[in-house]
Amino acid sequence: MRGAHPEVYDGATRRALARLANPALATASEAIWEAALATRWSREPAWLHGDVAAGNLLQTEGLLSAVIDFGCCSVGDPACDLAFAWTDLSGGARKTLLAGTGLDADTALRGAAWALWKALFTWTRPGSGAAAEGPARVVRVIVDHYA
Repeated sequence: MRGAHPEVYDGATRRALARLANPALATASEAIWEAALATRWSREPAWLHGDVAAGNLLQTEGLLSAVIDFGCCSVGDPACDLAFAWTDLSGGARKTLLAGTGLDADTALRGAAWALWKALFTWTRPGSGAAAEGPARVVRVIVDHYA
């Protein structure tokens, strides 16, 4: 589904939102989700990695030196590659990445939606327990960013 519009996960996201115990966080998350669904990639399909994550980025002396694992490589909307901005970067680094891509705010919002879907799904699935601490943080980071 990488390169597709985040709406492919609409059902799963809405089920996760319904399981979220914090009504205010659920409402804010749903508003972000719906805002993202209202946007579209209107440019030519772009090449995308599909799984930009800390484990797929190699560093040499603190600088990015390689990107690995192209198993999800595809063409389409590159927004899914921006999910990394919310899952692994702090505020300043996130702003630098988003500004440096040259992509518009709608694409960044869809990237946030990709991260939101995954975090909500992981956080609210039965038996997630203490393992949900990371996904819960991601949801809060996204809500705070768009508040």
